[in-house]
Amino acid sequence: LGLEQLGGQVVTAADGDSGIVAFREHRPFDWVITDLGMAGTDGVAVVSAIRQQNPQQRIAVLTGWSDREVRNRFQDVGLPDVVLRKPNTMGQLQQLIANGNRPLSAPI
Repeated sequence: LGLEQLGGQVVTAADGDSGIVAFREHRPFDWVITDLGMAGTDGVAVVSAIRQQNPQQRIAVLTGWSDREVRNRFQDVGLPDVVLRKPNTMGQLQQLIANGNRPLSAPI
C-alpha cells in the first residue's frame, strides 16, 4: 500500500480471517484498511468483526465496486469510515494518515 513509505507502522494479513486475528493481537491501530472483495472472509465480515471488538475503530475499505453495491453490502453492519476507490493513490493514503483523529468522509 505504500504506508511504510509514509512513515506508518504496518501490520499485514493475507486474508480476512488473518486480519481479524491481527487486529485482536496487535491493537490499537490508528486505521484498519481492508479490501472489500476477498475470497472467504470478505471486507464486510472484517468490518463487522472489528466493530464488535472496538466500535470506535476507524476503518477504510478499498474497492472498485459501485457506491450502490458498497451500500448494499454494508447495509446490515454499517458503513466503514472511509471508502477508497481502486486504484488507490499515495495521495489518498497520505490524506488518510495526515487526518489523524479527524474522520474523513466516505464518498458514498
